[in-house]
Amino acid sequence: MDGYRVLALAYRDLEQDECEIHIDDLDRTASEAKLNFVGFAIFQNKPKPESKPTIQTLNRAQIISKMSTGDNPLTAISVAREVSMISQNSNVFICDFIEKEDENFLQLQNLHKDRAKGDDLIPVPYIDLTLGKSEISPGKIEKLNQALQIYLQALPKFSITEVAFTGRAFAYLLAAKDLTGNLEYSKRIMEVIYRSKIFARMQPNHKIKLIEVLQGAGRLVAMVGDGANDVGALKTADVGVALSEAEASISAPFSSKVLNISALLEILREGRCTLATNFQCFKFMALYSMIQFTATCILYLQLANLADMQFLWQDLFIIIPVFVTMSFTGPCDELSVDMPPDSLFSLTCLVSVFGQILLQFVGQIILLLILKQQDFFVPADATREAGDFNLVSQESGTLFAYSSMLLIAIILAFSIGRKHWYTNISFTIVIIVSIALLLAFFFATAVSLPLYSVPDSLPTGFRFWTMFAAFITGVIMFLFERYVVNGVMASLERMRRMKRHQSFQFDAPPANVIQQESLRPNAKNDSKTSDMLELTLA
Repeated sequence: MDGYRVLALAYRDLEQDECEIHIDDLDRTASEAKLNFVGFAIFQNKPKPESKPTIQTLNRAQIISKMSTGDNPLTAISVAREVSMISQNSNVFICDFIEKEDENFLQLQNLHKDRAKGDDLIPVPYIDLTLGKSEISPGKIEKLNQALQIYLQALPKFSITEVAFTGRAFAYLLAAKDLTGNLEYSKRIMEVIYRSKIFARMQPNHKIKLIEVLQGAGRLVAMVGDGANDVGALKTADVGVALSEAEASISAPFSSKVLNISALLEILREGRCTLATNFQCFKFMALYSMIQFTATCILYLQLANLADMQFLWQDLFIIIPVFVTMSFTGPCDELSVDMPPDSLFSLTCLVSVFGQILLQFVGQIILLLILKQQDFFVPADATREAGDFNLVSQESGTLFAYSSMLLIAIILAFSIGRKHWYTNISFTIVIIVSIALLLAFFFATAVSLPLYSVPDSLPTGFRFWTMFAAFITGVIMFLFERYVVNGVMASLERMRRMKRHQSFQFDAPPANVIQQESLRPNAKNDSKTSDMLELTLA
């Protein structure tokens, strides 16, 4: 179980009549009889050094890794243990399909037992994979159900063991699942396939079928391959990543010049970051509009309105710079267990948007009510010109400064799901400059009137109180986004996904599906080379 590739070497002298026959015309069985054993040739092809850290990162993110390879099952199991795909101490069974003369068997081999005593050979009827259920006799289907019953009873419990499938066993069980009339047997077969992490001796069509099975379970599949025999699987997968510039890269949406599976982590991080950025922009646009809309509606009721310069300041010196620089924030270094929402109308996204709308609405109403209780308060109606809104009033000046700070606070609250916002240098500069200019001009009474239309009758003390109220509201917004939206709602979303997939009884919490290839450093880019795939379910 050290993962070596072993070739037995032997020879014999050809007879004179055999020398006159072309080598391609010789009967192989007769030619390879009565050989003189020479020895074994042992090859070792270690996994690439990036493979184990990559798989461990996926494990921490609760992304399930599966391996589909053309190699021997023992080699696949050894590599899976070495890269932490399965536990070092896990008990592994190999499920193979064996043809002996006129009989067929499903074999369950326990690697922790003596080979002579640890195998279960279960007779199964021959199935022509090209035929449909209606073309197979009822007697053969009855025999198939009896064999499946024995096989499923012999399967170990997955909580303590792993089952590695060969391509032939995988293909036979998929065909048996479609032919058996027993729904319980079909469900159990699919459970075993979903739970299994190692698929060995897989042909190109087997890899395609495996991806289709996982996609049929509602999973998103990404495939990483480096050879011509992976082209079909790369094309079938939702995300295909080619680790070569040869045949595999033709059908793959992504090609990596870094010829190891760590390229997958970069795609995951950048993909999640892109999705989080899109949702951040959407939510900020919604809140930006609603904050201004709320302030305008409240002021209309007071027979006042925001001045043109106030609208212009918020648009030119806050909104535009923030929109230009907010997308420069990079992805998180570590993959999170939680993923960004998959829809603009998901419960998490809707709770975030409507919750923040409610918070800013309540904040502006409370601030206006507090302003009206002050001794210095002069209503906008008392100083406005007849038939026109008052553009220079205490109400408009207070709500302008308060809403401007909320625009900055809400974008910081939405900057979750990527790196910390302060790692984005340009974005940080925009935030600091915007806050500094707003505070400087708001408190400088000499310029606050001509620039912000804030009347001199608004005392400096209340201006400080306005900024303090904006700071408190911003903290509440951030805490709401951090602990309610990305805490409680994210947990509920995770539970919903788990409940949705409980019918398949997976071991690990489900998410998106991903696939990978080529763990070995010396993998070739031709169709004859055995490949090592990882199928990652997230």
